[in-house]
Amino acid sequence: MEHRIIDLHVPSTESDGTLTPTEIVSAAKAAGLSAFALTDHDTAAGVSKAAPAAAACGIELIPGIELSTEYELPTRAGGGKEVHIVGLYIDPEHPLLIEKTNEFRRCRDARNEKIVAALQREGFSITTEALLAANPDSVITRANIARFLYDSHQIRSVSEAFEKYIGDGCKCYVGRFKVSPMEAVELIHAAGGIVDDLAADAQQILVFIRRHPAAGF
Repeated sequence: MEHRIIDLHVPSTESDGTLTPTEIVSAAKAAGLSAFALTDHDTAAGVSKAAPAAAACGIELIPGIELSTEYELPTRAGGGKEVHIVGLYIDPEHPLLIEKTNEFRRCRDARNEKIVAALQREGFSITTEALLAANPDSVITRANIARFLYDSHQIRSVSEAFEKYIGDGCKCYVGRFKVSPMEAVELIHAAGGIVDDLAADAQQILVFIRRHPAAGF
């Protein structure tokens, strides 16, 4: 029996990964993978960049995406819980997917500007322009902001940024544009994909499935 090694959850520098889409193909080839899914946060822009290299290497590229959502747990008062939903075999050029991910990016950009302003008020040397220069053609996330502060020697670790400044409830935290898990599932299905995973704890998954048995997992 032939054994194939695959990875169904690989982000690139299009979101919070450390390798570009084409560099991921080279790394996958070196690791002996026969297939991998490119699943960047809230964008599928990297798929077209990785496709030529994957074809040249003979590696199957599974077009994917990881959508950040928020779910209101019945046992949680005063706010929702973040749930990441992975979609596979999507059409990265689907008009609705492009429309929605562009909307997500605009909202994320506005949020990032507020986070940067809050960090500046705390005395950090950071600007939106510097962030973009350090992360060209990427979807900027809080992970990128934390990495920027660490790389510029303004904090002792990436985790410090989340624990003290930009983590949920911290002084520089800014709430994000909220998309429900059901909306994310519907978007993945509309783009021809399947839902692979909810990167969340067991309680969240159980509650979600019980409330939405027809979600199509």
